[in-house]
Amino acid sequence: MKVLFKSLLALTVGLAVMGCSKEYDDSEIKGDISNLKSQIQKIQDDIKSLNGQVSGLSETIDQWKKGGYVESIQPTEDETGFTITFVGGKTVTLYHGTNGKDGKDGKDGENGKDGKDGQTGATGQTGPQGQTGETPTIKLDTDGNYYWADSKGFILVDGNKVPATTTPSFNIDADGHLIMTIAGQEFDLGLVKGSVGDSLFKKIEPGTETVVFTLSDNTTFEIPIAKAFKLVIENTIQEVTAGQVVEIDYTVTNANATTTVDCFANGGYKAKVDGAKVIVTVPDPLTEGEVLVWAQNDKGLFSLVKLSFTAAAEIAIVTPEADYQAIAADATSFEINLTSNVDVDVVVPEEATWVSVIVTKAAYKLNLTLEANTSTEPREATIDIVRKDNGKSIQKVKIAQLGKPKTLTIERVWGKFSTAEASWNEYFGGAANADRNYTMDDEYIYIPEASTSYAKIWKIAINDPSKVTTIANPTNPTGYFKTSAARVMDPGSNMNGGKPVLIVSNMVMDEDGDLLKLYVYDKGTDNAPSEWMMDATNTGRRLGDVFTTHGTFANGGFLFKDWAKLWGNGTILVWRTAFNQVPTYNQTARNPTWNTIKDEGGRAAFYPYPGQTTPQKGIYTGTETAYFVSEEGSNVYTWNASTFNTTVAGGYYNNAGEFNFFEFNGKRYIAYVKHAASNDGRFYILEGETTDDWQDLLGSKRKVIYQGSLQQDIAFNDAAWHAELEEPSPKSSGNSGMGCSARVINGEVYIMAGKQNVGLSVFKMSLK
Repeated sequence: MKVLFKSLLALTVGLAVMGCSKEYDDSEIKGDISNLKSQIQKIQDDIKSLNGQVSGLSETIDQWKKGGYVESIQPTEDETGFTITFVGGKTVTLYHGTNGKDGKDGKDGENGKDGKDGQTGATGQTGPQGQTGETPTIKLDTDGNYYWADSKGFILVDGNKVPATTTPSFNIDADGHLIMTIAGQEFDLGLVKGSVGDSLFKKIEPGTETVVFTLSDNTTFEIPIAKAFKLVIENTIQEVTAGQVVEIDYTVTNANATTTVDCFANGGYKAKVDGAKVIVTVPDPLTEGEVLVWAQNDKGLFSLVKLSFTAAAEIAIVTPEADYQAIAADATSFEINLTSNVDVDVVVPEEATWVSVIVTKAAYKLNLTLEANTSTEPREATIDIVRKDNGKSIQKVKIAQLGKPKTLTIERVWGKFSTAEASWNEYFGGAANADRNYTMDDEYIYIPEASTSYAKIWKIAINDPSKVTTIANPTNPTGYFKTSAARVMDPGSNMNGGKPVLIVSNMVMDEDGDLLKLYVYDKGTDNAPSEWMMDATNTGRRLGDVFTTHGTFANGGFLFKDWAKLWGNGTILVWRTAFNQVPTYNQTARNPTWNTIKDEGGRAAFYPYPGQTTPQKGIYTGTETAYFVSEEGSNVYTWNASTFNTTVAGGYYNNAGEFNFFEFNGKRYIAYVKHAASNDGRFYILEGETTDDWQDLLGSKRKVIYQGSLQQDIAFNDAAWHAELEEPSPKSSGNSGMGCSARVINGEVYIMAGKQNVGLSVFKMSLK
């Protein structure tokens, strides 16, 4: 204030001096006086505002320290701060934002004008620079409390820091200095001119649960909002059973150290608060009742929650689950019976457009209206049984409708047939009447060209008979027929990269002196095969017409018909294999009674059932008959007295050959070919139930599901034979050579079937 008075005195003197001149202009002095009055009023207003802010800050810190709550917070009219009312009635106005601005510099006085014979007026002095007195602030100390401080550090009174909850007062002394009085002691905070002090808050941020205060030194503290004090229990309606003890979790939002939670129960219910749970004991029998739970603190805040109880739904479904898990594809309705102690509705998923439900109250019947499933794929939907009173899920029930049953389909993929002009295999360059024994893997059909001169081994793509080529030739072929019979065998090892292995035999006669050989394509059919010498005696034998296999190449064997004398009776020879080892040749006659089987110059073979360690049970084919094993013993086979032609096929030209066993779609099958006439053959598929004995397919449990001609594209739809069919005669009559091979490939069964000089066909068996 002293500075202001000195300024006024200077103005008065100036007026006196200037009054000597008639031309004196006092407008500038009057403006300075008005400006000084405005500054004085501004300083007085700033002091008043500063005292209010400091008082509000102290009160706010006090509320924070004692765990107070904000009852309401509203922005000031000029939006430079907030008016805050605390629970209990205290109201403060706090400002935040930019620093106060410095006052403007005073202007230099102008030179006085020369008077008549007068002296030159004195030059005006430069006004003092405006200064802002230092505004105190509060700082957070290491003890977690706020104290008053200035730029030098904490303000000390009698050596002690002054808590921020102590409210100081401010005024301006006679010299224009800002004086702070706190705890009975004055502190000079510096000369003031212009605005007084900075805002004590950098920003104030109201939230949904707390107000965050950021001080000028960037430290923050929070005070909770009273309306955010709340007792929270997620499920206020509890489903219970008689005598049940229920533990219900709760939380209290913005609780403080004085917050307590308690409860009250009626209607026979008992309740207590234990930790963060309300423990409720339900009466038995079940009655209506409620439990009141509340939270309160020493600030007068209170929050109440009412718990009510209802009987838990109990549902029992009477309809067996297996029934609604396997609803027929053509079903257009289905009924699920259940019992329930509450009223229910049923919710069907929007995507399950094929099902709708009607609930019948009487004993509760869920009447399902369905669309028939025209797809072969099954479908399912999960329906939700809910309480009618609150829509809460009680139980989910999955219903499944089966797909439309797939039809077992057997079709001829392609066929090549001999005519009066040419044998079927001449179309790709093969020799007529040289197609005796065929086989197949997952890609090709293999046909050894059996002739007395050197012959090739042809391969034909299963799905495209136009793709025909020859495979690599044996290095040193010998024998009456250098290639005669072919088989494909699973390796049971890494041989041939784990792929099926092609094995081809030659055929030897007793008079030519050659040895029986096997050509093993263990490196694929693009490479020359390994050659195995099989017979070192060759006395009165004919071997290699046909052979069969059992097991895998790594652990299995080959079975040959040994004609003891040319066109005479014989036995089956078993040749055991072992990977990368010379097989052991076993010439022991397994069953001497085989000598009684009638052989009339045709071939014969033994087809063991799958899965045997040693080939003891299976089907033996002769020229006119086929027998099957009924019992097994030590190195002895006992044959069923019935012949194959009377128990399985019957009819004309009964010689059966090339039996294949396979499983498909949960059932067992036998595919085979047999002679029908010299210029025709027949192809059959037998179907049986899944059992442990393949022999069931040869008894009452089997049925013929397909029979067709190998001479032309004809399938017979009934079990009767059609020997009287007028069929075109091939170029030459067919001999006894026949081939049949079946493999399951990519979920479908491919069967190759053919007869020498008559025809070759590929059949496909699938589910559609």
